[in-house]
Amino acid sequence: MYNNIQHDRWIVITTVAPPTPDVQYLAKIPGWKVVVIGDKKTPSNWSNANCIFLSFDHQQHLRYDTSKWIPMDSYSRKNIGYLFAIEHGAKIIYETDDDNKPVGQMANFIYGPVTAGLMYNGSHLFNPYRHFGQPTFWPRGYPLEHVTEKAAPNYNLHVWRSPLIQQGLVNGDPDMDAVFRLTRKKKHSILNVTFDVMAPNVILPKGSFAPFNAQNTLFLYDAFWALMIPVTVTFRVCDIWRAYWAQRLLWEIGGNLGFVAPSAFQKRNSHSYIKDAYEETDLYFKAEKLILYLLQWSCPEYNSLFDCALLLSDNMAENGFWGPEDVDLSKSWLSDLTKAGYQEPKRKSLSLSSFVKYVRQPDLFHLSTFNTSEKPLSVQYSALNEQPDKNNVTERRIYSAWNVVAKMSKMCPETNFRIPEFAHTGNYTQLDNILLVIVFNHPYYENVEMLETLYSLHFPQRLYCGPDFEAFQVQTAHLDNAPSFIQATVHKGSFSYKCATAAMYMQYHVSGYLIIGDDTLLNSWLMINTAFPKDKLWINKPHMNPLLRNEPYECCLLESTYSISALTKSLAELKSYDREYKEYRGFIKANSGHLDGFYKAWSDIVFVPASYVKRFLFLMNIFSKYQLFHELAYPTAFYGIEKAENIFNPPGTYLWGKDRSNVTMLFNSSELFLHPVKLANIRNDHERMHFYCETVFPLILL
Repeated sequence: MYNNIQHDRWIVITTVAPPTPDVQYLAKIPGWKVVVIGDKKTPSNWSNANCIFLSFDHQQHLRYDTSKWIPMDSYSRKNIGYLFAIEHGAKIIYETDDDNKPVGQMANFIYGPVTAGLMYNGSHLFNPYRHFGQPTFWPRGYPLEHVTEKAAPNYNLHVWRSPLIQQGLVNGDPDMDAVFRLTRKKKHSILNVTFDVMAPNVILPKGSFAPFNAQNTLFLYDAFWALMIPVTVTFRVCDIWRAYWAQRLLWEIGGNLGFVAPSAFQKRNSHSYIKDAYEETDLYFKAEKLILYLLQWSCPEYNSLFDCALLLSDNMAENGFWGPEDVDLSKSWLSDLTKAGYQEPKRKSLSLSSFVKYVRQPDLFHLSTFNTSEKPLSVQYSALNEQPDKNNVTERRIYSAWNVVAKMSKMCPETNFRIPEFAHTGNYTQLDNILLVIVFNHPYYENVEMLETLYSLHFPQRLYCGPDFEAFQVQTAHLDNAPSFIQATVHKGSFSYKCATAAMYMQYHVSGYLIIGDDTLLNSWLMINTAFPKDKLWINKPHMNPLLRNEPYECCLLESTYSISALTKSLAELKSYDREYKEYRGFIKANSGHLDGFYKAWSDIVFVPASYVKRFLFLMNIFSKYQLFHELAYPTAFYGIEKAENIFNPPGTYLWGKDRSNVTMLFNSSELFLHPVKLANIRNDHERMHFYCETVFPLILL
């Protein structure tokens, strides 16, 4: 009946209800085919466009050995849908339920072979809900012994193999156990949880576990074997036990689990949480035991991946984690995979370089220019801080505003402050999707507290960057919330753009990146009250210099190895990319009249909209490779990817000489920035502190 249907992207669901609105939505997503697995209770006339419905009776004629182990009224019936999709050409499988609605057509998932981003660098347990901004929540299947632990938010940033299994976070009523619902949720209320939608994705390394469920989950081809849902444990346990079984086996092929930013919404009907608690008994009392067992489990080197999978299934049965029927199910499942034409992945620990060397020019950020020989960067990441049970966005923002007012009052006990009116209105959302990157040329991280007071109200997303990861952690340990930080070799500011590129490789889900120096005073309230263009590149007005000329350069700096020599080497490499070099040279010629040249501009405040990130990164990775000075790299890149009339020069003042000690007199509240404004020892400077208390802080609260 369906022998001629071949498709490379399949959505698999099971249902006992007529087509729900969420199923109808799934069926309309371009490029995907839906297979719906019925049970005895499913209406026999179930039908919906772009969906293949496999009734209970039809399933018995598919000749899958797996079917004989799956009872009626079982969630494990999904296994038949997985096999059907694989037999009919699947290269990617997305699984969900009939009450989940993906958003953004599943664009948050990673489909290519490699990805830049964060890999967790912590303990053997990872709580994805904490990473995405809900630090007091935990997913179903997370060991209860650890729910109150606050793991260090440490990560590594680099280019990795894309995670073979990816769990998307779900807003609304996400998957949490009955213990949470019985103790934290009102009986008849509907949860409306919101995770941090701007947060970057995260990958788990070998040695770290996290539960993932069968909702909003993507499997790449090499992980199709991991789709098997066991049959001998309860409905509330089956997909979690599968998750832990699969994660351990992923390590045998150099694979990983990843979590991506919220990409679906779920609305659950109220039901008996006591019944859920009964069905979740194994999760409460065996999850930690299972994880510790998997950490010490090993598979003989001579075994294939499928041999290891059967061995682990058998070992889990011997240790009472599931029943012997799941060992039989595993045998039939792996046999059916082979019959369906699935290619068993080879067992090996694949290195990063083995993936990158075959990737000349993928669409993701021009990875061919990324210096993969460098060590991963150390990152401390804290999601948008969301207070417990404050799931309403407006409530959280008011709470944040009060926190800022409290900090100001502590610094300025003689000044009266009040919560800003905009915290109660829609205006507060204008900068929520812009990442503020604050660059330190030197590790003066004692100034972070003042910077948090200055900018946290208007910029919920903040990232600090500079040298010496340990110094940052030590000097900010007293703060209530750990700020996000990424270590970068900025060489006293000469390569400050490394902070910008690192932030972009973290893959925040934002619309733009605003990069400022730690000594740039940004009048952030103007970005709310003034129509600055957020779809254009920003940089101070530059001047252009032809690259080849005989007269001396105006500044000795241009004769350093970080300038003309670095630019010449950069352009030589750029020429090897025909299309990119032609585009770059076209913009340089149109903007300057010269075929080869460079721009020079002060670059202590720049803005890069997300739409420019790929082209910007391509050039900046080359400039970084040859260590081009940042005040040449930024403007040359900007004017090499866009016409001058489309580049915004933000209004502001640069101070020189004696003017630098006269900040309070030269401050102009109608300009966007003032630079430099040194914060060191500011609390011991009565005049400067009075300026912040009586002038700057009140403006922030307008």
